[in-house]
Amino acid sequence: MIKDEIWQSSKWTQRAFQLLKGIKQFPKDKNIIMVIRHSHRYDSNDLLNHEKDNLTPLGHKIAKEFGQHLPSDRPIRLFHSEVQRCQETAENIYTGYNHNGTNSELVGPLSVLYNIRISREDFYREATKYPLDHLLYRWSAGLYPEDMVIPFSEYARKAAEVVWDISHKSPENGIDIHVTHDFILMCLRLGWFGLYTGEHLPTFLSGFAFTFTENEILLFDYDHFETIEIPFWWRK
Repeated sequence: MIKDEIWQSSKWTQRAFQLLKGIKQFPKDKNIIMVIRHSHRYDSNDLLNHEKDNLTPLGHKIAKEFGQHLPSDRPIRLFHSEVQRCQETAENIYTGYNHNGTNSELVGPLSVLYNIRISREDFYREATKYPLDHLLYRWSAGLYPEDMVIPFSEYARKAAEVVWDISHKSPENGIDIHVTHDFILMCLRLGWFGLYTGEHLPTFLSGFAFTFTENEILLFDYDHFETIEIPFWWRK
């Protein structure tokens, strides 16, 4: 039973709670791919050195609780970006899930969960001029040169290829969990499913989960299921 006093304590924990509930409603015979933001972190307000903002004690605690309440009948594998707060999140989920001896694997970092081939200085300059959602739309519209950042559609396809290839090695009925950042989460949601962020900016431990049916993608997005057309470029 999920403890209400933990998961109802803030908007971001409520959002994480919704994702946990959604995971349990997927067809039992399907593998699941989940992409989530890291847990609660410190905020130094230093965008140029933002990589160094690691998890708070609360972030560690809730990530571990998140792991404890994943479906115990599904083996999980954990991947994360190369940034320490994502690794800390994955490690805590792994520890929480393993508290009852269930089957999981902490695989390690994936470059596509962080690297969009842009310098820290270029990203800092643009992110100080535009909110993240506006920055994403400018990138997807092709307003940045290729020698500054990888083209948006190329990044989305590359990330899909990596994540999908990895998923073929997932245990039967397993869950592959990819821990990343709010901006990357927004990018993949737009690039894979054609869904704009709107008012649903990613909060800590929020994200989406999906599986493939015969002709569509079954997506749990924030707090509801919907079916999405499989992109024409996604390898069958």
